Amino acid sequence: MLDYRVIELGEEYVFYRSNTDLVCMEKVVFSYLDGNANDFVLLSIYGYGKLAMFKSSDQKWTEIRDTPSCCDDVILYKGNFYAVDTWGRTMLVELDSKTSVVGVPAVYANYVGGYDDVRLYDGNLYVVDARGNAVLWESSNKFLIESKGELLFVDKYLSFKVEKGLYARKYCKFNIYKLDEVNTSLIHL
Repeated sequence: MLDYRVIELGEEYVFYRSNTDLVCMEKVVFSYLDGNANDFVLLSIYGYGKLAMFKSSDQKWTEIRDTPSCCDDVILYKGNFYAVDTWGRTMLVELDSKTSVVGVPAVYANYVGGYDDVRLYDGNLYVVDARGNAVLWESSNKFLIESKGELLFVDKYLSFKVEKGLYARKYCKFNIYKLDEVNTSLIHL
């Protein structure tokens, strides 16, 4: 062992909700500030879709509380942080921890307030909003990716079918949207 040198590769920072609760990080994205290797920011999804930001200048994690709902993914794109929530809202996350929605796919526009009820009909699950509108429940995983210099939102759908009292699911489709930065909207591709 004496023949090996130890080199510091970096530092680790852990986010705690309280003095005893270690919080699981689901994804972390990283950005240097002004090209300075000692000045950086981390944006993380932790717990059940919550966001937190770590600034090296503050040496602490700050929860971002103004997200409309749980976040599925985060990305660094053109020097800015973005997040996408459960209902497809794509948000710009500012360094002061404020968020602003920059696009919502039309398919989610009527359901961004969440749902009031889940009903079973003919073996299929339906979600019902506050106005009584029912839509076939297709759960999805949402991802933000950069491709050819553009920010894309990928919605991977899962359909649910109830068989013999058990939920069976299968992958059924992908929807891909491109961020239109000028009109702050998402365009279905």
